[in-house]
Amino acid sequence: MLGAGIAGLCAARVLSPHFDQVDVFERDSLPIGPTNRPLLPQGPFVHVLLASGQRLFDRWFPGLQKRMDQLGAPYLDWAADTALFHCGAWMPRFASNLLVRPSTRACLEFALRSELAAVPGVAIHERTRAVGLVGEPGGAVTAIRVQTQDPVSLRWGSERTEVADLVVEALGRASQAGRWLGDLGHGVPSSTEIRPATSYATRIYQPADRPFPWRCLYLMAHGVAQPKAGLIWPLEGGRWGVNLFAYNGLRPPGEDEFLDFAGTLVRPDLAEALRDAVPLTPVRTFSVTANRRVHFESNPSWPRGLVVLGDASCAPNPVFGQGMSLAAMGVACLEDELRSGLDERRFQVRLGKLQQGAWLMCSIEDLRWPSTTGSLPVWTKLAATRWTDRVHSAAQRDLTLCRSLGDVIHLLQPPTSLLRPDRAVRVAVAPFRPKIARRGSRAG
Repeated sequence: MLGAGIAGLCAARVLSPHFDQVDVFERDSLPIGPTNRPLLPQGPFVHVLLASGQRLFDRWFPGLQKRMDQLGAPYLDWAADTALFHCGAWMPRFASNLLVRPSTRACLEFALRSELAAVPGVAIHERTRAVGLVGEPGGAVTAIRVQTQDPVSLRWGSERTEVADLVVEALGRASQAGRWLGDLGHGVPSSTEIRPATSYATRIYQPADRPFPWRCLYLMAHGVAQPKAGLIWPLEGGRWGVNLFAYNGLRPPGEDEFLDFAGTLVRPDLAEALRDAVPLTPVRTFSVTANRRVHFESNPSWPRGLVVLGDASCAPNPVFGQGMSLAAMGVACLEDELRSGLDERRFQVRLGKLQQGAWLMCSIEDLRWPSTTGSLPVWTKLAATRWTDRVHSAAQRDLTLCRSLGDVIHLLQPPTSLLRPDRAVRVAVAPFRPKIARRGSRAG
């Protein structure tokens, strides 16, 4: 197992019933508490876990909820507790099954590592990096080449070979799997990128000791007239993680501009909430927001003994908060394959199909912005964006549509579910319905 991020930890858990020993190799130094890993550049930024990912984590790690309680992570109903403003109006709020445990990335990874430590036969080897695969040219992968870092000198030691029945590569955007496949004579896979000129800034706050009519607040951008957005995401310890998003080439705010930028969002709610909140961290900015797919499913040949998943295979724009949950869904696909008899190439094909819908959702949204590079078929872009806008507007008047939209956003249903005839009828008649009164909020 290569990588001890979210995908790697989950994959190690599903591998454990099928192998006597699961070794996880991670180049980073792993903290002993819920603190950020040094080599995870996006670690300090606000991460959103969707309900699809939460359900899978709970299934694989039965003690996770208790551990997150101990770490002080909140528990919320995304649909009931989130005030979401989009397409000129507030979305309805209602009790749902979209239950999540918001936290920092460091808190979630620490909880998962702690749970994994109790699984027999699983060992995590930190400060150990993979530098290549071993196998016969055009044949199966039989081992990996690794190096271990000296914790004092920080020098990497000599290479050694670790024999493996199965190598699972989950090294994220830094993955070298494509090049390694080429080195072994299997061809280098093609890739596709949709690259928006989008960036964002994160800061953690201690909120004021006063009531708010929401637990999570999201003011969304909508078109070139309003290329800014903001999110308040509750974190462990009663804190807030705040993301401010800058689209279409706008510069994200720094230390001196954070509150001013918040004041230019589509509504004043977020800026007002931060007015008497106390900043706990510096402002950090991030701009690696490309939607990137590596088409392993279409590679000319595929070796036995290797699978690639997580961001190494499909890395959606982190602005949409799908990465951790999509990675978990890929691990669930691997779990299903292991139960039925793993065929590595078949797995990559199944994974590619699973990732397609989420990747298209993110890519189509990013192609709204004129500054985005990359392309999809014109009819796909135009039809999907117009239909998405109509669905969002209709969902403000139709609770059934709103529930369906929530399931799609949380990757519980594919985007195509919104094209069903019964959904299309609801979208068509929605303009003649009154808007649903928004419960539990002062905002109009």
